[in-house]
Amino acid sequence: MSHSDGSHPEGARPLWPLALAALGVVYGDIGTSPLYTWNESVHHVGHADIHVLGIASIIVWSLLLLVTLKYVGLVLNADNQGEGGVFALFGIIKKARGAKTLGLALILAAGFLYGDGVITPAISVMSAIEGLTVIAPSMEAFVVPLTLIVLTVLFSVQWRGTAAVGRIFGVVMVVWFVTISSIGALRIAQYPEVLWALSPTYAARLVMSLKWDHLAGLLGAVVLAITGGEALYADLGHFGSKPIRVSWLFFVLPCLVLSYLGQGAFLLNGGKVIAGNVFYSSVPEMIRPAMVPLATAATIIASQALITGAFSLTVQGVNLGLFPRHRVVHTSSEMEGQIYLPVINWMLWAGCCTLVLMFQRSSNLAAAYGMAVTTVMVVTSLAMIVVSRHVWRWSMWLVALVWVPLLLLDLSYFTANFVKILHGGIVPVVIGVGLFFSMQVWQWGRAQVQQAYRAARRMRIGELVEVRDRLLLVPRTIVYMTSQTVDLDGFVPVTLETFLRKWGVVPKDVVLFTVETSSKPYWVGRRAQVLELAPGIRSIVATFGYMEAPNVPAALESAGIKDVDGVVVGQEELHWGNATGWRRSWAFGFSWLARLATQAHMYFGLGGLGAKVTKVVVHVENFGSENPRVNMPEDMISVDLPV
Repeated sequence: MSHSDGSHPEGARPLWPLALAALGVVYGDIGTSPLYTWNESVHHVGHADIHVLGIASIIVWSLLLLVTLKYVGLVLNADNQGEGGVFALFGIIKKARGAKTLGLALILAAGFLYGDGVITPAISVMSAIEGLTVIAPSMEAFVVPLTLIVLTVLFSVQWRGTAAVGRIFGVVMVVWFVTISSIGALRIAQYPEVLWALSPTYAARLVMSLKWDHLAGLLGAVVLAITGGEALYADLGHFGSKPIRVSWLFFVLPCLVLSYLGQGAFLLNGGKVIAGNVFYSSVPEMIRPAMVPLATAATIIASQALITGAFSLTVQGVNLGLFPRHRVVHTSSEMEGQIYLPVINWMLWAGCCTLVLMFQRSSNLAAAYGMAVTTVMVVTSLAMIVVSRHVWRWSMWLVALVWVPLLLLDLSYFTANFVKILHGGIVPVVIGVGLFFSMQVWQWGRAQVQQAYRAARRMRIGELVEVRDRLLLVPRTIVYMTSQTVDLDGFVPVTLETFLRKWGVVPKDVVLFTVETSSKPYWVGRRAQVLELAPGIRSIVATFGYMEAPNVPAALESAGIKDVDGVVVGQEELHWGNATGWRRSWAFGFSWLARLATQAHMYFGLGGLGAKVTKVVVHVENFGSENPRVNMPEDMISVDLPV
């Protein structure tokens, strides 16, 4: 859903349809956690009554404190023009004290979210299909192949978008939540003593009675119940805070509590656990066959939310200069957020399938889960301390009273998940840290390229104005893409200077076009600012929000320029110098990332202009050294015919 006019989405549509739609996007991950949370929890401490009551109490109070109080009650208020997520927090705190260090932490958290996006589809779909082994143990050999098939189909249809099936997502999740809560209520009615778990004393008793290794294992399992809680904030821009709060408080939270307590009641009542699966074992035998397809549908929806979230996160990262440019395919003419990124899609698919083949069972894969989520939770709390103090102007004692306990809870889960490092937890760490360094390498490489451009510029705009009257003027309007805003004291773009040297002429109408990305998600002001530098020379700055894909032709039209004879873009060809050590490694990494990048003319929406787009191939010599230089032989000019 697009709200590029800056309005909150709940102001444009009625509350209840938005709340229903949120069920299919926001709550898929946390809503399918009952499939595997109890399985992993009892694995660490057993089925003794005091342990079951303690586990149930920890789960319930984690949902109340870390999801309801922290995210629903507090974090949802920290919106950046209606948008949420780690990059929204980055935009909010960027001017606060210590923002640079915290900004790096938020970039690291963004990297970990991709780890979450790889693990969630794999563990969710596999845990749903494992219900077959409860119905018929002989089906165990089919779990992995069926999981791979479902994941492959899921990723194969991403190019079509979710607009067509999005309408039924919310309905399916309503059926899912009603079903698991009804089963939970049935089990609670059979053993109502489980309601004692609503008292936090049982959680405290269990925590205090366990040795650290058992406690760490338990907390590393219980955290599965709150995975997906960060999605409430990340999807803020799609639905608005009120629908998210209403659907959570009045529907999702009660359903989850009933489901978790119901599974606890099943164990307390002496229920037989089949194939180590508490969830499916607690389902009445007569409806178990129907639960497998329903659970599979719910996990597919949960996976869909993570995949589209990764697409949105990538677009934001590209616009903020953290990632290489990627081709964005808009799959809906009505909703701006409906996008598809082919490279990211198939990288996620490869990651999911690799994890399924590596771990074989959801219980094994659960060991890899948690690090990504708890890292994001801790960084979010640290950022919210800054927001509360410097943006909301809370007093120090109020900040300490509210956020110190919540941060300690986050840190307890984060610390417990370190135990998983040797048992699969290294997977999200490798993904998160790898992406963090990739973002750092990309920023460094782009800075190197810009340094080379600055060193190559000789002619200033003022000098061009002086000599323009003595040159032959070609009766054309040519747009030159520039990386920085240009004024009379600024330098002539290297691409224009090359044109002048080669032909000895200049276009009669020169347009210097710069794309800027705002720290706000959607730009609601004037799209294009036009500055007349001299007769026949104009500078245009088009501003886009970090959630928007740049569209240069549309921005040109909004600036009143409709008849363009050509657009000139630069493309760098890197030639390594004598760099050694870390510089050589980073240069190699940047070169590899640059190969994944979408060409500039496609990224800026120029693909439909055909032969009007001219690409100037720029040689960057000594790349990776302290003194990179631009070298542009005149014969390096070529013409692109975009597809």
